[in-house]
Amino acid sequence: MGNQNNEEIHSIIISLLEEGQNKEAAKIARLLRDKFPDDIEPHLLLGIALMRDTKYDKSRRVTLNALTKFPNDWQLHELMGHVLGHLNRLAEAEKHFRLAIENASYTDEEEKAMLYFHLADILWEQSKRDEAIANWKLALEIDPDCIVAEEALEETINEYGEPKATDPIFNDVYHFQNIHLKRYFALVGRDEFRNEDEAKSVIGVTMNGWNQFVAPRARDIDNLTTEERTAFFKSITLDFKDVVLKWKNT
Repeated sequence: MGNQNNEEIHSIIISLLEEGQNKEAAKIARLLRDKFPDDIEPHLLLGIALMRDTKYDKSRRVTLNALTKFPNDWQLHELMGHVLGHLNRLAEAEKHFRLAIENASYTDEEEKAMLYFHLADILWEQSKRDEAIANWKLALEIDPDCIVAEEALEETINEYGEPKATDPIFNDVYHFQNIHLKRYFALVGRDEFRNEDEAKSVIGVTMNGWNQFVAPRARDIDNLTTEERTAFFKSITLDFKDVVLKWKNT
């Protein structure tokens, strides 16, 4: 190893990783890290090798140790996000993907887009669906050639640009609800419910509105375009007065 410079050894480790020889890659990366602890690359390569060898907790410990030395390195934060995702520690994974994005000011568009793609994946797994979709869309804005983000959006959004319902029959219902929930939140000056009781009360108003104004016209609505359905849903006024009085200042 003494006759080769570090870059050549890095290339050897990367080649081993590409060939799936993860254990051998980890072995060399560990030796290099121990010899050159102030070189960030061996830390990163060791963490990657361990992760690909499904040694997720070992990879987490290696990467955590590296982050104490290089706290602002975006690639280490990205790696930690992947490792924590494998360990099903999703909230922590989300935190590290956000830190990767925050520190990735000098990356190219393809790399930056992939960070938003991975963040969106973790958000989706936590049922933060609207936020996940927003980040997949952002990935595509940054890099229009980000195919994985495009495919994710095709799989997860409906014709309204909202998360697909489990059963397509509910896409219209949820779109109607979303329109009127935004109106309710504007009235109370918030963007989320205080508690489950408030949610039940407000959603109850929206469902009564659906049953009263929309359901009786189901056949007509089926013949409308997406834009026409949205316009019709927006033309309906629901009476939130009682729930606003109850919950606005709660």
